[in-house]
Amino acid sequence: WSSHMQTFGITHWHSAIDNQPLTYLGFPLYFNVSQRNNFITCLTDKIRIACHIHSQRNLSVRGRATVLNTLIFSKLWYVLRLTPLTLQQIDTIKSIGQKFINLRIFPPLAYSTLIKRRSRGGIGLLDIRTQQHLLQDRWLQPLLVNSIREQNITTRYHTCPLAIQYLAQFLITFF
Repeated sequence: WSSHMQTFGITHWHSAIDNQPLTYLGFPLYFNVSQRNNFITCLTDKIRIACHIHSQRNLSVRGRATVLNTLIFSKLWYVLRLTPLTLQQIDTIKSIGQKFINLRIFPPLAYSTLIKRRSRGGIGLLDIRTQQHLLQDRWLQPLLVNSIREQNITTRYHTCPLAIQYLAQFLITFF
């Protein structure tokens, strides 16, 4: 197999024994939890480095929130569409962002103030957990609607495959 794969330029076969997941279009294709965790650790390190680089600029608090939402967290928003994060991973990334915004500020702003809309006296930082739910819902809604339509279902979840019923129930509880 290896000689046949090398003729097509394939030099490595990704499997469950690898430390890092295969990455396709920026999304991790992981076989186990440790591969997912390694991917998230690398992503967290990239966010930490980006925060360090941008902290050297003389930005206002609102400017830092804008940089965090648009530049630093852009890769995170992209990955969150398909890759679920644990609460601990979300808290780690949240604390990195909070430290970045509260740099050289005393007393530091509370996270609840950071995620409030600007019109309500906040900074306008996007909450990672809320973004994860919204991005995944945006990706899953068309799948659920198309699956339901394909089966010509007259009632909302009647005679859906069991997995789709559970997924629909999960989405209903969050939104």
